Amino acid sequence: MSQKSKGKRTRRSSGVSSKPQVGQRRNASSPLRVWLLRGILAILAPVVVVLGIEFGLRQLDYGYATDFFIASDDGERWVENPKFAWQFYSPNSRLKPHPFSITQSKAADTIRVFVLGESAALGTPEPAYGFVRILERMLTLSFPDQKFEIVNAAMPGINSHLIRAIARDCSALDPELLIVYMGNNEMVGLHSPGPESRGLTKYRSLLHTIQWVRSSRIGQLLGPAAGFLAPKQPSGDQDMDFFRNHRLAADDSGRLAVYDNFRSNLGDVLDAAKSAGAKTLLSTVAVNLRDCPPLGSLHDPTLGGDERASWEAHFRRGVEQQKADELDAALDAFRSASKIDGAYAELAFRMAKCLEGLGDLAAAKAAYVRARDLDALPFRSDHSLNAIIKEEGLSREGTDLKLVEADQLLGGDWGGGGQLAGLETFYEHVHFRFSGDYELAVLFFEQIQNLLKTELGLDELDPLPAPSLEQCAAALAYNRVNEGLLESSIMDMTAQAPFLDQIDHEARKLEKQARLRERYGGLNTNDVSEAFRVYQQAMDQFPNDWNLPYMLARLHFTFHNFEAARENLKRAVELMPHVLEVRLGYTRALIETEQFDLAFREIEVLQKMAPDSPEVAAALGTAKARRASKR
Repeated sequence: MSQKSKGKRTRRSSGVSSKPQVGQRRNASSPLRVWLLRGILAILAPVVVVLGIEFGLRQLDYGYATDFFIASDDGERWVENPKFAWQFYSPNSRLKPHPFSITQSKAADTIRVFVLGESAALGTPEPAYGFVRILERMLTLSFPDQKFEIVNAAMPGINSHLIRAIARDCSALDPELLIVYMGNNEMVGLHSPGPESRGLTKYRSLLHTIQWVRSSRIGQLLGPAAGFLAPKQPSGDQDMDFFRNHRLAADDSGRLAVYDNFRSNLGDVLDAAKSAGAKTLLSTVAVNLRDCPPLGSLHDPTLGGDERASWEAHFRRGVEQQKADELDAALDAFRSASKIDGAYAELAFRMAKCLEGLGDLAAAKAAYVRARDLDALPFRSDHSLNAIIKEEGLSREGTDLKLVEADQLLGGDWGGGGQLAGLETFYEHVHFRFSGDYELAVLFFEQIQNLLKTELGLDELDPLPAPSLEQCAAALAYNRVNEGLLESSIMDMTAQAPFLDQIDHEARKLEKQARLRERYGGLNTNDVSEAFRVYQQAMDQFPNDWNLPYMLARLHFTFHNFEAARENLKRAVELMPHVLEVRLGYTRALIETEQFDLAFREIEVLQKMAPDSPEVAAALGTAKARRASKR
């Protein structure tokens, strides 16, 4: 072979060998694949370990369930989870859902309704007479052949951060309707911009992620370490000093974060209903504008010393003139003060009173609204929160959602002969009297017929009229004796924080006491006998309503009728055996009637239900002492 040929062959061979082969390409890319695989394993391995630990803790039954609904002991019904709020606060929290019991397998002919909200939706001071109970009676009386399961899923002291979780759990139980009445605790409840917020109020996603971690069994195992970023929970008594430290200026930037959170949480609630195929009844929130002075007032922090002195001079003069009924002069003085600092909530309220007295109702209403919105202890839903509710409702309104503007409809057209909502509707700032709860229930009753027209078998005729207030009162055994007891309960509540800084608090307290004596001081044995009769009549009509024997037993306790209380509580226990308070009441009645063997058996049940309950421990101590004294 010639040297030339060899050279060509060599060059050709060299050319071929310089091209990357298939195997070579794989080898070149293999480091990338190795690192990719390592990265995936680095992510997946901890996830698998965490999931394994979580699964193991659940298998060992460590910790507590965080769902709003848990199975009853017989496994046939859903009942409330008394530990639901722990995941948001701590196991020391005493917040818990109101008792309920519904079938796990909903019958085809049953309409299931959940009501979401806070204490105003629950019914305060007594849920047995709130608008949910009134609405239930309206539906039952108007549609006697239709089965209803109406669950009051509202809780006192909560806000939309918890309600969105409750709505999610409700949507999993095949509801026909969700009623949403919320907005009163946004500025003062969980994740509000108070001293404990750590500046996290505006980070809604982070807050919910932290709460999700805390709700896991691993989070429960880690305890405080799992919530190190979460807002600290207030410690100690919530006295007036506590609330003064939690006052919030009307222009505080934290309020804007609350509005954003509320809009997102409300959207989650409405989406949960939609995903479940349920209808939604959404309402704005009515509050006491006319007869509830602001709970707290703050000056503009930029106010100088001379300006402050001038403001106070105008304000004091106005107060003295207002007390002397010189309303024009008082209003002029207050306006002069407002030009210096118009951020003080009490000033706006006093101006509203003067305007009302002078007959300028439109201006008075605007001033009352401003006083509410300036309140530095904003327990009441304000204009912006109601605007969000209205905007969300109008944007989604249709055959599956109806908006009720309760803040406008309950207040009425004041200038047109109606009445701006006040003490005739509310006990204090947000909680309804029975008449106010009835008015709200009527609004909801009308819209429910529109939303559930097919389910209720209604044609295109006008909706049925609501049963009268008197019919609903009789069906719930609401009577004059209980009315007086509720008034007394509210009077005790408003004599404490956070109401102590309201205008003329002491004078208002004395006025309430005088009114209570005047209206209910003359109650006699005939009134009590009538109350017992009304209860018996209602129980005959609604034999499976546990509230009736329970409330009647409490009334018997008031008058030391312990044997009658025992028999009614026995019936309440039969209807709601899982409710700690009902069984505690029954135990107390057994002790009072000296049925100690039965009492100790009940206490054994209670100890299994709530082993760390101080009330159960107290019942045990009382039973032992009373039995020993009889030997």
